[in-house]
Amino acid sequence: MSRRILVVDSVCTNRILGAADLSAARFDVRTCDSADAARRALRDGLPDLVAVGVGEGAACHDLLAELRAAPRTRALPIVAVGGDGGTAARLAALQAGADEAFPAGVDPALLVARLRSLLRRRDELEDLRPHDAAARALGFGDEAEPFAAPGRVAVLAGPSGAPPAALAEVIGRLGRRAQLLRDPAELTRQKADVVLLDAAGGAAGPDAAGRLAASGGCLSPGALFRAIAEVRAQGGRRQAEILAIVPPGATDLAVMALDLGAGDLVTADVGTAELSWRIDGLLRRKRVHDRLRDKVRDGLQAAVTDPLTGIANRRFAMATLGGMARAAGPGAPLAVMVLDIDHFKAVNDRHGHVAGDCVLIEVAGRMAAALRPGDLFARIGGEEFLVAAPGLGAAAARDLADRLRAAVADREVEVSNEMCANPAASVSVTISAGLAIGQGDEGDRLFGRADAALYAAKRDGRDRICLWSDPTATAPRHPVRVAVAAQPPGGPRRDWLSSRSA
Repeated sequence: MSRRILVVDSVCTNRILGAADLSAARFDVRTCDSADAARRALRDGLPDLVAVGVGEGAACHDLLAELRAAPRTRALPIVAVGGDGGTAARLAALQAGADEAFPAGVDPALLVARLRSLLRRRDELEDLRPHDAAARALGFGDEAEPFAAPGRVAVLAGPSGAPPAALAEVIGRLGRRAQLLRDPAELTRQKADVVLLDAAGGAAGPDAAGRLAASGGCLSPGALFRAIAEVRAQGGRRQAEILAIVPPGATDLAVMALDLGAGDLVTADVGTAELSWRIDGLLRRKRVHDRLRDKVRDGLQAAVTDPLTGIANRRFAMATLGGMARAAGPGAPLAVMVLDIDHFKAVNDRHGHVAGDCVLIEVAGRMAAALRPGDLFARIGGEEFLVAAPGLGAAAARDLADRLRAAVADREVEVSNEMCANPAASVSVTISAGLAIGQGDEGDRLFGRADAALYAAKRDGRDRICLWSDPTATAPRHPVRVAVAAQPPGGPRRDWLSSRSA
């Protein structure tokens, strides 16, 4: 589906030429001849981007500011087109609310490349920003921006020579927040929020910049492209914002830099004030994107975590168990245990549900401390837990199961809480466990077998481990008990999204 662009310009010739250039690039273009017409068009439906002609100066700047301030349009990409193209005119348009400012007669290839870049940025933001009420109710909604530490800026220039005046002044203003780099390999060692790539060195045109690059005064076109690709490929660093500085007239270089992933681009004649404004804007954008990514991450984490105990929940456990079975493969051993706190209802009835919560938290912590880092551990029901341990045969799995049992039973659980029915109480707690041993390709069946074994352990007296051993039976006939010293309790909560390895 073609992207929709609203062109607002009082000059008929500008509207016709602008619409022709954008339509040739397969954009769906609608034109308006005044600010009032644009307001009516926006009420009918929002475009993907707005292009405002700024030939009339203050009135057009007022429209830019209005669009940026209105809740419905503040997130829209907005570009200003027209004017003499000088740094003062560009800065005025940016400060009024435009994301980018182009001079009259801008090369259509550069215009289209920059619009593509702005639309990609908006898509990235929309992918991170939730819309529906249910997501907001779960904590995805917008919040006030927290205090953020000043961002860090890395400037990659040529291997020799001084940076141009505007860039040098901005580096000086940033102080310790900025670092001038000479070797592209240093980018991989920097944790910068914004990366400036100087492929101009203050040169007035492509030829002069080529001579500077040959003498080490700035980045060559190839070095610029490699640096953009390097930043975009560096794990967590790929989220850094990139600003490329190119010589005036280097349209092909500018287009390629934008298409490779530069988030902003200026020419070497940029002034200090405009360069500072753009850097500040990139830092703000980076903070917004980081905050939204954190919200998505937190939401995903909450979706797979049991809120009371901090361990994985049933949703995560069932999906991960199947993945562990497939990863283990045919013939590889996999031990699955279903564990249940004995007489848990009696704890709730005698001491209250707050005490029951204390027991669940403590039991989960003690068992978590006895498990290996790659073992799956989840709360799958009220007082029921699941453990999956890849690579364990029958003897090792029995030892692990009894370490879990002993870790829980070795000492009482304190339920000292003023909200408990008996605030000074301590509770003796035991668990029963059903254990099933099989091969990785039996993952779906092992959970059912372990669950059946658990019920046999309950039936045969509790505080014991029962091994499912008869492939023709629905439950084991003889519980297996192994005396093994308990492991120390405690242990931190896990980040279940990053500890799924077997």
